[in-house]
Amino acid sequence: MTKLSVENDIFPRIAKELPAKECIKLSLERSDCSLWDSKVGGTPYFPRDMEYPTDEVFFVGEPLRFLAQLNFADLPHLDGFPEKGILQFFITAESDYGLPQAGTTNGGYKVIYHPDVITDEELLCSSDDIPYTDDEDFPVKDTYLITGTIDKSLPSADDFRFEDIVLDALEKASGIRLGTLVDAFNNDRDGKVVKECLGGEDALERIWEYGDAHEDRPSLIGGYPSFDQCDVRRDDLEDHTVLLFQLASVYDYDNDIMIEWGDDGVADFFITKEDLDALDFSDVLFSWDCG
Repeated sequence: MTKLSVENDIFPRIAKELPAKECIKLSLERSDCSLWDSKVGGTPYFPRDMEYPTDEVFFVGEPLRFLAQLNFADLPHLDGFPEKGILQFFITAESDYGLPQAGTTNGGYKVIYHPDVITDEELLCSSDDIPYTDDEDFPVKDTYLITGTIDKSLPSADDFRFEDIVLDALEKASGIRLGTLVDAFNNDRDGKVVKECLGGEDALERIWEYGDAHEDRPSLIGGYPSFDQCDVRRDDLEDHTVLLFQLASVYDYDNDIMIEWGDDGVADFFITKEDLDALDFSDVLFSWDCG
């Protein structure tokens, strides 16, 4: 068995294979918003001649609830993302908010892209035209203007790619096929192998702390995602590598901003690079979880 050093072997490999990614870090503020502003909650931009999105999976025919929209013309440009147009996110107002069936993108949600933005309000739906589902448990409590700044994002330990890097290094060093990092914490055999390979009781804790130190869980466009429990892309959806939009819980009582995904959770929308390049948002993966 080859001995590994967390600091000299594991951390440098993570930094090399999952380098810092440019992202747009999003800020929210209570503000009056136009129909075409980037925003969370409120009345969406929606042309009158379009059919409003409905749930096609769980509560068939029920109108979806508007979650957020991004007007790319008003946000800093991020390589690989559109330079213009409005991207919208709709989810069901029911308790799981339309989470897809495991291993699929088949859920009660839709992502809609408007490449050309109309600014004639006579051609757009007003708040009275938008179907509204009254649900006090919906994550968004009001309307918040979105602004953004270019930033850097680092991977969390829950990202399946982070786990793969660590497990690959450990398996090559030990010659033993391991399960998951969680198994390495809780499984006697895997835990023993890992401790021998890394030479310490606290080695795995240091790996997790390294990942957790990178995770302040902001709302983002691009960059690396955050999770409270596990990366749902594992196995069947690992090609959905692009974080299209992350909306984190916010408890900003001073500024009266409240977004609540369960118990301080976070929501993510993922897309494949190929679909993003083609501006095809028909196969987006939606995920949210909480602690």
